[in-house]
Amino acid sequence: HEPYLIQQGLLKRTPRGRVATERAYRHLGYPPPVEPLL
Repeated sequence: HEPYLIQQGLLKRTPRGRVATERAYRHLGYPPPVEPLL
């Protein structure tokens, strides 16, 4: 399912692993983190 989530803009690949995007937080009904997780 990961490639689908990345295509939908809900996950982002980073050198440290996978990170949920701000869009993913909004989609799930959570407030986005104040600081980026990068």
